[in-house]
Amino acid sequence: MKIQVLIVLFICFIFGNVPEVSAQKENKVEEDAVGMQVLKTHYEKYPLALTTWSRVVNLKNQELYKAKLKVNDSKMEIFYRSNGKIQVELADQGNNIPGDLLAQIDAEMNKYKVRSFTKATYFDKNKVEYLLKIQLRSEVLTKTYDKDFNPLPDRDLNMALGY
Repeated sequence: MKIQVLIVLFICFIFGNVPEVSAQKENKVEEDAVGMQVLKTHYEKYPLALTTWSRVVNLKNQELYKAKLKVNDSKMEIFYRSNGKIQVELADQGNNIPGDLLAQIDAEMNKYKVRSFTKATYFDKNKVEYLLKIQLRSEVLTKTYDKDFNPLPDRDLNMALGY
């Protein structure tokens, strides 16, 4: 049974269905409990940001630091490795959804509501994706798009990213 679970996780990882930041557990921490390299990287990039911190353990059992902050009225979540390197940055895009993308969604679905539109920058992979969370009747869907807003295969990012 353990072998089967490992094989499934390995396949999901290879094909990108389980992002590396998939949170299993999250514990809020005070800033003085965050590593110096993480703080240095964070405050060099966001010097004036009011930040709340958490420790997160991903599916690879790696400990990451999660920073929640607001920059120019945009909510952000940034996941750092203990060496200070940014693994992924999630930036709320508000209502800045490209018209072509909205037209594409309109053609696919009736009566939906956009819950959130997020830009995900994966620094380790040098990759950008956009996550569009949609309320469709009683279910919530997350649609994923590449940097050029081409659709990517559906996957459950709500659970994987801790949303």
